[in-house]
Amino acid sequence: MSTERGNNHRSRPPKYQNTVAYKNNMHDTSKRTKEVNNLIMESLCARCKGILEWKVKYKKYRPLSQPTMWSSKTQEQINREFEKGLEGLRERERRTLLRIAENSSKAEHTAQNLS
Repeated sequence: MSTERGNNHRSRPPKYQNTVAYKNNMHDTSKRTKEVNNLIMESLCARCKGILEWKVKYKKYRPLSQPTMWSSKTQEQINREFEKGLEGLRERERRTLLRIAENSSKAEHTAQNLS
């Protein structure tokens, strides 16, 4: 093939050039396409923003079916790390730390219920 690995240098220009730029809403007037075209891309890094704009422009973007969490660690990961930290401790120290963690979680829970 002409574009196989190590042989991707072309010595001539393309035979045909597009005269009209691609429009992602030319034949599709669906609600989803209109929503995707009206998306506001903010609070993204330059690289991610460029990728998403390209996907929207060439109709490759698909909206997420469910929203994602942008937190660094999930509660399960935090619990796993806490359990790993408890493994090397003596029983008395372990119980003390568990009691402190339990009391702080109860305090957070009651604060959420009050507000």
